[in-house]
Amino acid sequence: MASIIVTGTNASQSAIANTISALNTAGIGNTILIAADKPLGVKFAGHFVSSADCSLGRALMQTLTLTSERQLILIDASTEISTERMGALLSSLASIRGESFGYAMLEQAGQRFDLPDLTVDSLVQFLNMEQELPLLCCSFPRSLLEKVDLHESLDSTECMVQVVIAAVPS
Repeated sequence: MASIIVTGTNASQSAIANTISALNTAGIGNTILIAADKPLGVKFAGHFVSSADCSLGRALMQTLTLTSERQLILIDASTEISTERMGALLSSLASIRGESFGYAMLEQAGQRFDLPDLTVDSLVQFLNMEQELPLLCCSFPRSLLEKVDLHESLDSTECMVQVVIAAVPS
């Protein structure tokens, strides 16, 4: 089983509540939530890590003390997702094992935003054009998170970029 980490640093309280509700409906109740505050009015049985006084990266590194799972799934709550799609994505991402990196692409208004081929050069060029990393969520091994220094990363995009680059073979 993988640990599910929801980042709500840049998300509204309603978006965080919707993501937690979608996870609960999909049968995932023991998540780790990183946000400035817990959302009100939603059942939450997991761990809460406050990002009110620290960067998201620092809070994400704190989550390593809350789980012993070897696979982590990072979900950005600012991108809303239906319960059905949440269940399918988590099932697919949770099946990734070993040192593999997996991700789900962002789709908005029927348009899919794709990453270039996963090489260091293509990622640097892609990100250099000031494009946002179009990831809805990603799955990666705990060992990969332990290799990168995310302490100064402010948002989920910065965290995911560092994890993606660390995952790409050089």
